[in-house]
Amino acid sequence: MGIPVNIITGALGVGKTTAIRYLLQNKPADEHWAVLVNEFGALGIDGPLINEVGSKAGSPVGLTVKEVAGGCMCCAQGMPLTVVIAQLIRQARPQRLLVEPSGLGHPAALVDILQNEHLRGSLDLRAVICLVDPHTISSNPELVANEGFINQVSISDVLVCNKVDLAADADLQAFDEWSRQIYPPKTHICSASQGHLEGSWLNFPFSPSLEPLATHPRRIVSFALNQSPEAPAVSSLPPPPPLPPLENNAEHSSRYSAPANATTQAPTSSQPVRQTQSSGGQCAAGWLFCPEDKFDHQAILTLLTELHKASGVARCKGIFHVGKEWFSPTWKAGECENIGPVMCLEPVAYRHDSRIEIIHQNPTLQFKKGPGKSASLHEDASFEEVAIFGVEAACRADWDCFESALLRCLQT
Repeated sequence: MGIPVNIITGALGVGKTTAIRYLLQNKPADEHWAVLVNEFGALGIDGPLINEVGSKAGSPVGLTVKEVAGGCMCCAQGMPLTVVIAQLIRQARPQRLLVEPSGLGHPAALVDILQNEHLRGSLDLRAVICLVDPHTISSNPELVANEGFINQVSISDVLVCNKVDLAADADLQAFDEWSRQIYPPKTHICSASQGHLEGSWLNFPFSPSLEPLATHPRRIVSFALNQSPEAPAVSSLPPPPPLPPLENNAEHSSRYSAPANATTQAPTSSQPVRQTQSSGGQCAAGWLFCPEDKFDHQAILTLLTELHKASGVARCKGIFHVGKEWFSPTWKAGECENIGPVMCLEPVAYRHDSRIEIIHQNPTLQFKKGPGKSASLHEDASFEEVAIFGVEAACRADWDCFESALLRCLQT
């Protein structure tokens, strides 16, 4: 039997990285797992966030992370993905492989690669898990009708209604009604908060059929939320076949490989390195700050909060050095019933640098240049004014102006 492999897919911002981090934190302590993560942008964020799970004191050891950045991993230029995966499993010798494609990627093409003649003898493809934000179903019909989203849901075996702690009752109802119309029905439809996936879901079988989403004229039997069929426990898997030993291969360690096209230019104090990526009608921009640069907590939190509300920004993720710690932004439910989700900065163990990446949603705006309402920020601009200036710049993909807003968020 080959190495069990799962694809964790879903749209941008649905919580795939958070879910993988949770699975890694709760994996059997004596197992070595590998993660292959793909990001659309040239500057990787998810790889360091996943790898830092294995760096925390008290965390289960046994983790190897490989990152492929700069577009869909099946389409990106460079080393063929089959070779990347073969090298990863030979070097890491994992007992499970998790693959996180970009939210803009093509999971069906990835499945084809994992099952090609070169890999199918070494890998045992298990359930494809697709995370869905229920608020998307109720409020974003364009995304629901998008071909990429349809393919993600169609290829999946396990459909997870994620972020239920942030969802309104109407969102959950919309998801339930929508999921019942999916044909063919899924092996398992379930709900989760904050990416807390059950490890047993990884062991549901992969269904080889890929059918389009459609409203079937007859009622299709499907599992309701939280109704779970039996699945084998993760720890009950037989060991994978042995691989030849490698020289200098340290077992049960945490290793992180930066993407091959990662920048070699080093940022200096208050002089970040910017990278941009455009492909398939989408564009992304990322900034790398030196580790000595420190952000003002309230300034960066205000900017990130406004960015997540902006209609022109599909995703914004980052890691920031604030005070004596490093943080990553996340949404959490409000403490009171009348308070909606709030942006928080969660501590992370990553310490190499600060970085932020934005994926632009509207391709018609990405080539517009020039300043917006204000060409520059005045010296005494408030945090709110800096945030508004930065959001306006981001929504028209004016990366020069957005960078100036970022710099104003640094501590002086």
